[in-house]
Amino acid sequence: MGARATAKLKEIEDLRSSLRSAVGELEGRIPPVARLGRKALIAMAGTGAGGGALWLAGRRRSKRKRKAPAAAPATSVVVNVLPRGAVPVALGIAAVWAGLRVWDAVQRHNAADERPRPAVVHPMPEGRQGAG
Repeated sequence: MGARATAKLKEIEDLRSSLRSAVGELEGRIPPVARLGRKALIAMAGTGAGGGALWLAGRRRSKRKRKAPAAAPATSVVVNVLPRGAVPVALGIAAVWAGLRVWDAVQRHNAADERPRPAVVHPMPEGRQGAG
C-alpha cells in the first residue's frame, strides 16, 4: 500500500477508537434501568411496525381476492397412460398382485401364531461319549 492509503487507514482506526470510547462513556452514564427501557421500546416499535406491515399486506391480499373476476369453470384434463385395450389387463394384473400380497400377509400372520417349540435333547449313550 502507498503512504496515503496507510495514513487513511490509520485515520479511520483512530476515528473508530474515539467513537467506541465516546459510546462507551455515554452507555456508562445511562442507568441500567433506562437501558432496559430503551431495549424494550425498540422491541415494541419493531413489533408494532412488523405487525402493521403484516396487517396491511393481509388487507391488500383480501381486496385482491374480492376484486378478482370470476374464473372460468375448470375443465378436467384426461391423460391416457395406457391404450383402451390394455386397461382391463392392467387392472387384472393389479388385482392379482394385491391378492398375492393379502395372501402372503395372512400366511405370515398364521405362521406367527405357532410358537416355536424347544428342542428336545436326548442324552447320548454312555458308551459313545469318548469314541472319536
